[in-house]
Amino acid sequence: MKTIELEAALGTGAAAGLIEALRESRGAELRLDASKVESLGAACLQALLAGAAAWRQDGAKLTLAEPSEAFRSDAATMGATALLAELEGAAA
Repeated sequence: MKTIELEAALGTGAAAGLIEALRESRGAELRLDASKVESLGAACLQALLAGAAAWRQDGAKLTLAEPSEAFRSDAATMGATALLAELEGAAA
């Protein structure tokens, strides 16, 4: 399983790199390490939502590992608690 370590600052400037990393990994089992995330912005959240949908469509496993408290808080603020539950549940 491939692992992508998410950047500490997942703002607009990080979105293009995240999208590219997800594109390069499409179809493979993928683990997103969110342990060092200090902030999560809307553009990166949108990329993660699109990635989750793509992996779901492909029937591949995409998991979120060790999301930091900041990642959890920012995702919840933007209403993405279902994404957290889905991706963390995939790790089980």
